[in-house]
Amino acid sequence: NIKTKGVVSNGSVISFEYDNFQVDLIPVSEKNWEVAKGFFDYDPSGNLMGKIAHRFGLKYGFEGLVYPFRNFNGRNSRDITISRDNKKIFEFLGFDYDRYLRGFETVEDIFEYVIQSKYFNSKIFDMENLCHIDRKRNRKRKTYQEFLQYVNNRTFNDYQFKKKTEYIDYVNSYFPEAKLREKLDSLEKTDKENQEIASKFNGHLIMQQFPNLKGKELGNAITKFKEEFLNFRE
Repeated sequence: NIKTKGVVSNGSVISFEYDNFQVDLIPVSEKNWEVAKGFFDYDPSGNLMGKIAHRFGLKYGFEGLVYPFRNFNGRNSRDITISRDNKKIFEFLGFDYDRYLRGFETVEDIFEYVIQSKYFNSKIFDMENLCHIDRKRNRKRKTYQEFLQYVNNRTFNDYQFKKKTEYIDYVNSYFPEAKLREKLDSLEKTDKENQEIASKFNGHLIMQQFPNLKGKELGNAITKFKEEFLNFRE
């Protein structure tokens, strides 16, 4: 007698309604299984912890703690995995992991747990301080809105974050196994080369010389031109 409706696929996530609840099926690779459990176990702890991670220039989710590298166009071109170790991630973000393992009786207990982080700053959770996509998502999340109400009109000794770039060396030293600085240097070198190549060869420059080349034909022309060289980058 199971009745479902409104099956929606969003990337690899499949969502549907069952008995007035939304059910999300989220495939998780075996290597991310333990860290995903730590992220999902006590809603909305993972989401709230992610806001703190963001202030370090990192992302925290069901794939662990990652550093999103952005190329010269400002796009996220690669995620560098920092850690999948739950205990180390929690402690880095200022949380007591052993306390987390004991679980929580109420959602208010979860809220208090988040507030106890040494990096807690009440302002970073405000809707106006979220990006557009995050603001849109969290407006619909009941537990997130309840958290905002819970901390509203309370006074906190908010941690004052520095610029995200100032935490790179700290992250690198806290998680030496991730080799963040080494990987960043390599990515930045390649990105600088890509920027130089793009300044000399791009669709805009080609269209200045051949204005009739557009869309798919332009793309084909670029591909064929690159194939004329043994190593186009060099």
